[in-house]
Amino acid sequence: MDPASPNSALGDLFSGYVLDGSHPCVMARSMVNRKQVFLASYGELGNADRCADVCHDLYEVLAASEADSSLYSLVAVFPSQANHTEKAFERALWNQLNGMHQVDRHLFSWDSCVSQDPADPEFSFSVGGTAWYVVGLHPGASRSSRQFAVPTLIFNRHAQFAALREQGRYDQMRDRIRERDVQLQGSVNPMLKDHGDASEAIQYSGRAVDTEWACPFVQRQLS
Repeated sequence: MDPASPNSALGDLFSGYVLDGSHPCVMARSMVNRKQVFLASYGELGNADRCADVCHDLYEVLAASEADSSLYSLVAVFPSQANHTEKAFERALWNQLNGMHQVDRHLFSWDSCVSQDPADPEFSFSVGGTAWYVVGLHPGASRSSRQFAVPTLIFNRHAQFAALREQGRYDQMRDRIRERDVQLQGSVNPMLKDHGDASEAIQYSGRAVDTEWACPFVQRQLS
């Protein structure tokens, strides 16, 4: 895999989405401009047959990061089923992550820096022994910042956020993103919380959920 090319159709689509002046995530804009984003297409979100492919590409992203000491993200696009309600997208997203875990658990342990319990405020999804923060996008999202032409999962390494904290830049970037989100939609996404304040599982799909919501992820130890 190569970093997303602005000359490819999918690369154009995603780059245009992120680099649009109204998009709130300045971190995503920076990643795209620095060519630290890999992009690939996988068919239908939640299809068990493609879970191994996404895991494989995440392993390649990790290898690329080790090779040049950069922090890359994977943009996984699923163009075969573009019309989801928010609940249907959420189900497909967790079907995808559950399927990926079934592949990955035979090869790697859960990242010891984060919790494997989706109810734990320290939870993060893990693939390749590495924690990933997952951002779900789709056309039916109620938040403008999560609306994209096709269902998409963005896998960002937790190490990206740790690096920002070490540099003393995390709070400033977080606050700027939330300010831009208010400008775009009039309010901050109520699901957004800092890691450790609430489980990030509630943030992945972009759907607003209440305190009774139970994450459909099942973490299974390797037998």
